[in-house]
Amino acid sequence: MLYTAPGIQIPAQSTVNLLAKAGKTGWLDSPESAVHSYVINDQVVFGAPTMITDPAPDPDGSYCVCFGDSVQVDFSALTSVPAAANIYYSVEPLGLPGEAVVYSYDPATGDPFTLYVTDSSTIRWWAEFSDPALPGEVAQYYPSATHSYDFDVKNRTVMLYWDDISNPTVFDPIPQSLPQYYDAPINIAINTEVSPDTGIAAEIWYQYKFDNMPDFGDWALYTDPLAADRDVSIRAYAKAMPPYTTMDSEIHEADYSITGTLPLPMISHTSPPEDPYSSPFAPIGGSHTFSENLKVSLQMPEGDRWQDAAILYSLDDGLSYVLYTAPITLSAGHYKFSAYAAKPNWNDSVVSNTAEYFVKFLPPVTFSSNDGPLSIPDPSLSLSEHYQQIEVSLFSEDGASIRYEWGEGVVPDATSSSPSYSAPIVMGAATLTEPKEYTLKVIATKAGWVNSEQISWTFRLVPTMPDPVFSPEDSNHPSAINVSIAVLPAPEGTFEVWYLEDPSGSDIPGPGNGILYAGQFEVDSSRIIAARAYKDGFRPSSVVYKAYNIANTIGDIVFNPVAGTYTAVQNVSLSVLPAEANLFYSFDNVTWTPYTTAIPLGLGTQSTIYAKAELSGSETKTGQASYTVLAEPEILPLQSQYATGASIDISITAPVGDLYYILNGADPVLGVSPVILNGITESTEIEAWVENGGIQTEHIVRTYTFNAQLSAPVANYVSGTYYDALSVVLSQPQNADIYYSTDNVTFTAYSEVISINQNQSLYAFATKENHPQSETREWTYTLKVRNPQASLASGEYAGSREVALSVNTAGASILYNNVSADLPPESWSVYAGNPISVDENTEFWLKGVKDNWLSSDTVYLNYIINGAVQDVSFSPVAATYYDTQMVALSSVTPDAEIRYSVDGSSPSLIYSGPLAVDQNTRIRARAYKSNWLPSAESSAQYFLKVSGLSDGGVTTIHYDEFQVELSTGTADTEIYYTLSTGIPDILYTGPITISGSSTLRAVAKRNNWLDSEMYQRSFVINQRVATPSISPAGGLFNYSPVEVELTCLTADADILYRTSVTGAWQAYLNLLSITETTLIQAKATKEGWVDSEISTVQFIIEIPVTPQVATP
Repeated sequence: MLYTAPGIQIPAQSTVNLLAKAGKTGWLDSPESAVHSYVINDQVVFGAPTMITDPAPDPDGSYCVCFGDSVQVDFSALTSVPAAANIYYSVEPLGLPGEAVVYSYDPATGDPFTLYVTDSSTIRWWAEFSDPALPGEVAQYYPSATHSYDFDVKNRTVMLYWDDISNPTVFDPIPQSLPQYYDAPINIAINTEVSPDTGIAAEIWYQYKFDNMPDFGDWALYTDPLAADRDVSIRAYAKAMPPYTTMDSEIHEADYSITGTLPLPMISHTSPPEDPYSSPFAPIGGSHTFSENLKVSLQMPEGDRWQDAAILYSLDDGLSYVLYTAPITLSAGHYKFSAYAAKPNWNDSVVSNTAEYFVKFLPPVTFSSNDGPLSIPDPSLSLSEHYQQIEVSLFSEDGASIRYEWGEGVVPDATSSSPSYSAPIVMGAATLTEPKEYTLKVIATKAGWVNSEQISWTFRLVPTMPDPVFSPEDSNHPSAINVSIAVLPAPEGTFEVWYLEDPSGSDIPGPGNGILYAGQFEVDSSRIIAARAYKDGFRPSSVVYKAYNIANTIGDIVFNPVAGTYTAVQNVSLSVLPAEANLFYSFDNVTWTPYTTAIPLGLGTQSTIYAKAELSGSETKTGQASYTVLAEPEILPLQSQYATGASIDISITAPVGDLYYILNGADPVLGVSPVILNGITESTEIEAWVENGGIQTEHIVRTYTFNAQLSAPVANYVSGTYYDALSVVLSQPQNADIYYSTDNVTFTAYSEVISINQNQSLYAFATKENHPQSETREWTYTLKVRNPQASLASGEYAGSREVALSVNTAGASILYNNVSADLPPESWSVYAGNPISVDENTEFWLKGVKDNWLSSDTVYLNYIINGAVQDVSFSPVAATYYDTQMVALSSVTPDAEIRYSVDGSSPSLIYSGPLAVDQNTRIRARAYKSNWLPSAESSAQYFLKVSGLSDGGVTTIHYDEFQVELSTGTADTEIYYTLSTGIPDILYTGPITISGSSTLRAVAKRNNWLDSEMYQRSFVINQRVATPSISPAGGLFNYSPVEVELTCLTADADILYRTSVTGAWQAYLNLLSITETTLIQAKATKEGWVDSEISTVQFIIEIPVTPQVATP
């Protein structure tokens, strides 16, 4: 083939062997060249995959995950050209490509494709392809570009939950915030278990904020649960644990709502005072009476957590409650006031006590009667019982009137329809013959007052049974008689009579004690009969006694009290029927004494009283009764305390009965009186009593104490060194007398405080009757002057100072020097009271002195007088910069504190690290140090200037409309431009279109920065003629001639052509006729326009030759 420019095109994925030779008409062809082999392989196209990570990278590009977790990486857009190419990825430790592991991506796994990165790694992607349809080397494509992704993975410590199910948090108890809450204080614990478990406890740090704190407190190392009694937020994290983890754990946060039980509201009987928690607010309760309208105020007690609680109150003893919103006015009435507090999510307070308020409210009417006072109003005593006609008087408040009504269903009122009380009310007939009840209901009324509460009282009038009457009435009868008992007048209905024969003492006949009268009964000897009548609803009659003397017989002698054992003095009386009989008594049944009065039986006696009754014409009657009157035992001697070493004999006597005693709590012993206990030398307790027939006297207890040696006196000041005069008080626990001395020779009875005002010893002992004298105790008191004090403590100070000295011991003086603590006493100066000037580094030694006192300790003072702190310097220095600067402040003076300002004010902010200067800023600074003079104020003005504008290098000459894109290296700027010579005032929002020759001026601005330098460029747009088209487009033609047409889209343009790259240009006028292989180039021109580009086309003319057979 004939070689034509520009060259031989070899298609992709092909192998070509080229031979070449040169030929020329009239010349011999050149030799053939060597074979040149060309293998053309295309490259696989594989774009960078799209990547999304969870978590997203931190600002520094690293990834932070909890220990044991990984970074989830999703790759998508995993496509290649050819589509059948194999896609590969590799994973290698970050920075260690030699350890990469290669994997083949299978599209069947899906797009996106997910990988999990647990350690710092690099992931690389690329594609390779070999076409199976092509042979050999032709089949192999070049691998695609490789796309790399770096993952800098940092591990966090992980705080473990208490329980993944029941408490999936690091806090215990489970955090609860409204509407869930705790209604009692809690202790909040933090789980200290972490991952990884290294066997070493992790540091857990926490901070908290109670609802009364403006912000969270400082972080603190967790050691113990946090006690919380109000709403609280808490945060916690675990520290990094190198080398296992490099970052702290995530911060865990929890909120707790903690309530409780509300306190009771408080009450005031006035409008709220200025001080809301002062008197007169008090607890609710009690009874209160007011003659004028009352204003009641309520409030919660002091405390910030319940001031918004609702207060509900009741005026009807808790039947209904109303929300308290303002002070309550109580007008005339009777109020039973109670209240409680309520608040959402809190337990209601308990209900208060009930307070009763009588406001212009009459008190209840009171009653009295001629039958005794009545307890009214008392709900438990609303009925009284009377046995005669009564008169009831009513009383109320002065000026009040009383209205009353009788009977059921009738209620008294203040109108004239109810009777008005004016005189005592009579109830019952003069003689009561049947039970009857009267219910009286009363109220008190008074103009302007509320009526009193109604009082109802029932008066029960009970008739008394008539006294029984005996028949016959005569007392003396010659023989047995039949006795009947009647009740006259006999009441209607059923009644009973009970009687006793010869009753003794206080015996009363009645049901269960006596005989029920059922008709006449025989009395055949002298008797006393006691009778009483009973009927339901009636008061029993009086007890009626009747004596019958039958045929001059003498009845049984009655002893009162009856025979028996007693523990108190007894007076025995004798009686007999008939009363005319003469009574005699005897203790030995031999010697008789006429009975005239009760026979006394004293304590400790055991006697039988014999009695006889004589009556002329009657047989003598005898009787006897035995009495034992027990006396308490006597324990002698009476003295109970003895000195150690004494020996006593104790005797116990008991004239009558069995004598029992107990010695020091042992078992009871039966003794024979008198019991003698000899030679008692130890403290002893004796308990004794007398017993007879199961009856015991009072137990007598006596303790005998053998006193040990008295305790020595005790002083309120022990021996020692003191810094003040002492007032010594002596005491002795056994209430003994105390004697003291200051020389251990002459002792004085102690009676008042002992003054110790110098170094001194004190001696004292105790003495008491029946006690051995105590030992003598000694106290040594050393009085020491207090250490002197200086008005200025030792330390560093800025500038000269004055120091005043003092000592807090009365009468003491101060000595000082500025040389040495060991200076001889005579070389010390006496402080006269005037302040001492210190204007340079100085040491002082001080001590206090006083006669007969120890001198004080030597006090050392050291004053360092400092100058001024060195001025603050700035780094970098004040200047104009094109980006944010981190300005460090420093002072040459060590440990100086720097204060600064950036708003023009005086320096006040404490410097803690470099300051970010991100706008035009003047920094004012001053350095301070404790006890130094502050430095002079320093300042530095920093200007930040926006970086110059860039257009990306766009050329200035163009042939068509084009765009200019402006940018600056400074962030957060606004660009303004103009296409004229004026000030740039058009806000740049995107590329600027240049459609004609122009001068572009622009400037970039940022708030509080200096503007950028002015950008200015002139652009020229020259119009270019369109490139001519050649038709046909060239190539191989097997005919001749080929007609060629040249055209141009630019109107009125002139077309020029030539047939070689070096030939002369000719004007194109008509079609060109090509008859042989020819190169044609064309261009177009137009006046005032830029010539077009040159078009080049090759026409190859190869006309086939008709074969011709040679002549034989």
